[in-house]
Amino acid sequence: MRREFGAVALSPAEQETEAALRAQVTALAEAAGVPQPLVILALREQVNAYALPGAVVMTRGMTALITAPAERATLLAHEIGHLVLGHPELAMRRSRHSQYFLQRMRRAARRQDTQEAARLYVQAACSGEIGLAEERAADIWAANLLRSQGYKGTATVWQHLQQAGIHSGANHPEYQERIRIFQP
Repeated sequence: MRREFGAVALSPAEQETEAALRAQVTALAEAAGVPQPLVILALREQVNAYALPGAVVMTRGMTALITAPAERATLLAHEIGHLVLGHPELAMRRSRHSQYFLQRMRRAARRQDTQEAARLYVQAACSGEIGLAEERAADIWAANLLRSQGYKGTATVWQHLQQAGIHSGANHPEYQERIRIFQP
């Protein structure tokens, strides 16, 4: 997929990081009894993790900042929660920008330009915005999954992000609320 979109190949260290993320996502998805999503390590320094339809994405910047397995599991479970709850698709349906890219994608598909259609689909998926209620619901879903699997220290990821000066954004619960949700 990276090659099709002109992306740079992963370094051996990045391949190892992506494999570790994939292993965590596999374990979490199996524990939740849900299909395993695609796992993508985005080669961006921005600190972010997000869900696209059928995929969980974590940036290189996030993996550099969040290294503890329980903290990464918290972020990955949160993104899987978005997938299980259908939030990426909902965001795409609500977004005018997503609808524009989907319309262009359908035209490209009719022309059998699969590379352009795939590129436009990714743009459509990235154009949707998940709201505060969906973010909170994904937090609750993830916290319940992690508790059921015996994870400890999952609330620390929010403290870690806050201490690093990463702003949670208007469409996310405040860090203190997220810490309360993930505390045992």
